[in-house]
Amino acid sequence: MSHLRVRCEDGENEGNGQRTGLGILYGGYSNWKDATVSFGNHEKTSTHNTAVDVVVKLPRTSRNVGEMLASCYATEKAANRHCLMVIAQNIRFLSRQGIALRGDRDEKDSNFMQLLLLRAADDPQILPWLERKSNKYTSPEIQNELLGIMAKARNCCFDQTSKILYPHGR
Repeated sequence: MSHLRVRCEDGENEGNGQRTGLGILYGGYSNWKDATVSFGNHEKTSTHNTAVDVVVKLPRTSRNVGEMLASCYATEKAANRHCLMVIAQNIRFLSRQGIALRGDRDEKDSNFMQLLLLRAADDPQILPWLERKSNKYTSPEIQNELLGIMAKARNCCFDQTSKILYPHGR
């Protein structure tokens, strides 16, 4: 049987001027005739109560570190997914309207960024996303990649629909 031993100093004073006499961690225990009385006295000490709090009560009231990290990761992942969807919606909107995503000037003045800023007024998750230093998925390379994915998805859906509507060809 293993025991967690929390520091119980021999000579602990409980404020009543009496020593508890349980220095078993350092000197061992040899007075087994009065063990139940000594252990009973020890159970009333603040050191024992603190040890019980740490060993028994704390694990019940606090969460596992792994669970907390997983929860934070899941929350961040959901926020990232939401913002990426907003970015994809903006790209889809601008491309369907035939509006250029980028301009000749600064990226901050582009139609894409201005639309994101406009949507940030209604969506509190977007502005902190845009203020990040990296991994914003707003670069021209990402925009082009998302456009390519959307085009492939559209063509795939179009091909599938054509096969259903025109099984023998046009």
